[in-house]
Amino acid sequence: MRGRIIAVGTSALGALMYAAPAYAQSTGQEPAGGAAIGEAIGATAGALVATALVVLLIVRHRDGRTDVLNRFGRWAERHTGLPAWASVPSMLLGVSLLVAVLGMYWDISLHIDNGRDPGPLANPAHYLILVGLYGVLVAGVLSIVLAGTEKPTKTAIHIGGEWWAPVGGAMMAACGAFALLGFPLDDMWHRLFGQDVTLWGPTHLMLIGGASLATLGGMILMGEAITTVGRDPEREGTPWVYHVRRALLVGGFLVALSTFQAEFDFGVPQFRDVYQPILIMLAAGIGLVTCRLYIGRGGALLAVGGYIVIRGFLAIMVGVVWGEVTPHFPLYIVEALLVEAVFARAAGRSPVVNGAIAGALIGTVGLAAEWAWSHIWMPIPWNDSLLPEAAIAGIVTAVAAGILGGFIGASLVGKSGALISREDGARLVTGDRRAALASGLVLMAVIGWALPMSTTGPDRAQVALKDIQSGKERTVAATIKLDPRPGRAARSGSSTRSRRSPPGSTGRPSRFRSTAAGSRRCGSSRATR
Repeated sequence: MRGRIIAVGTSALGALMYAAPAYAQSTGQEPAGGAAIGEAIGATAGALVATALVVLLIVRHRDGRTDVLNRFGRWAERHTGLPAWASVPSMLLGVSLLVAVLGMYWDISLHIDNGRDPGPLANPAHYLILVGLYGVLVAGVLSIVLAGTEKPTKTAIHIGGEWWAPVGGAMMAACGAFALLGFPLDDMWHRLFGQDVTLWGPTHLMLIGGASLATLGGMILMGEAITTVGRDPEREGTPWVYHVRRALLVGGFLVALSTFQAEFDFGVPQFRDVYQPILIMLAAGIGLVTCRLYIGRGGALLAVGGYIVIRGFLAIMVGVVWGEVTPHFPLYIVEALLVEAVFARAAGRSPVVNGAIAGALIGTVGLAAEWAWSHIWMPIPWNDSLLPEAAIAGIVTAVAAGILGGFIGASLVGKSGALISREDGARLVTGDRRAALASGLVLMAVIGWALPMSTTGPDRAQVALKDIQSGKERTVAATIKLDPRPGRAARSGSSTRSRRSPPGSTGRPSRFRSTAAGSRRCGSSRATR
């Protein structure tokens, strides 16, 4: 009976998450608003059907009326040596996150090249995102279902009756549900405020943040399984298979931390350019230090290897196969080497102290390496206008992120870890925990500091587009009239920009040249690719 109650609750959650678009019906008259009623009904119906099938499978499995999940679990156990409650969800999580992130980067490229969608279901990338995030939720739920009626691991959570949830599985399910909740809320957001043109909208951050944290849930789940078995069976198998699997696992965590940089990867940032080095330092500090502690020697390099494979695949699919604007990405290679060098001589220091040392090197030498890389293969090369802000914010962010990464990694493994037992560094103490808390507050402060936009810009702008050339390489002339703030009229006026870019795209303009007091003009150019 309790199983049926939980199944019904899961079904209700799925229905609520997708019923909101149908409830907030559109008249079809609002420009750039929410989904039309037909699309809302279709999305809701599809979600209900998918949820009903999952619930039916869970109920039949717990009642012993189907052996599908058990057969699949035994197959996964034979190939990994890990319990089914960890091996099956881990496989599904990896595939689901890859599908979701592929949809995300494809979606951004479509908006840059084609402008707004005719509707949420008219964009094929949205289907990949939706299916991928739903797979994350199902992966977490399957971990709970396959855990059985006995406590599967010492860290498992008792959720009532004969139901147990591994911590990693519970985190994956929560992250998947949180991310999926962003879909109906995103529709409501558009109805209230119109279409946003930034990746960092509140509901977009729900989608990205939920999926990103699910990667950490996958790492926790794998650690719980290894602790339960008492060894890492995959490490005892074929070496290259082990390294590929672990590289993709921790590389996925680094990819997740880097997705917040996507606007810079495409060259269409909507916020201050100083955010790019800040976000790169944050991902490198947290991601590489955590992965080094989680895997052990070579963990940071494995993370970068898996990261480059995944990001390379995304760049090829989006930029070459689908022919859209190509997403670029930072390398993190130098930063990984620095982390490995620090931990190779840990000398019994706390993982938090080692993380701080690694962060200091990342924020100096690593930042310089990424600065050089931006002039090789990034849409917007860094220049001296970022100084001294980027240098100061970069090292502060990297040190704080390294401390936080040391705390996260040490909380999972090592002498203080709740999961894999390994002698990496000293035991965490109260001072380490306080340092991690302070580092989190510092990171929040740096991100908040960089947020304010310029106060010298116009209050409003009117944009008129005139077609110059149609077809695939469409060219438009954009006339932009700026409505200045009071007292700034002498320094403002109208401006004209010409560029190859469809209406509604967010590609960056080419270099401007002054044509008159208070106005600017630039020549025609292709959208950033």
